[in-house]
Amino acid sequence: MGSVTAANATADTITVIPNTLYQVIVKVDGGKKDGSFSAASSARYSWAALPVYKPMTTIISSSSIKIAPDSSESGNPPDTEWAIMMISTANDTGWVDLSQNPVVLNTNTLGLDDDWGWGTPFEWNVAGGGVLLTGLTKGHRYFRYAETRNHVSP
Repeated sequence: MGSVTAANATADTITVIPNTLYQVIVKVDGGKKDGSFSAASSARYSWAALPVYKPMTTIISSSSIKIAPDSSESGNPPDTEWAIMMISTANDTGWVDLSQNPVVLNTNTLGLDDDWGWGTPFEWNVAGGGVLLTGLTKGHRYFRYAETRNHVSP
């Protein structure tokens, strides 16, 4: 932790951890008419770190795989949510839809407010080698793409 001074103000600096809630409190000496402190505060989450995506993939059959993000090197806390897109050169591209059983590709746009494609490493069953993704087309080449999202600030 360090200190920064500017225009008669002093602030402590910290190293920010990805996807973590921080409370910032600002106090101004002499900020009120009587010379006492005035203060304001705000709580915000830091951004999630970009994924370091080394896919965990196990081929089960010609149309299904087990897939999960390898979140061990991302620097994000374990409750950070991940989404995985399977990109195909044969127009059957989609986001992995965790809300379906069995898990399938969803061709809809996945937004930050959608829940169906986002999951924590626990929800992706990382410990068990991933979720079973079915419905892939035999003979098509798929590429994997991952994103992370941070918590919504209060």
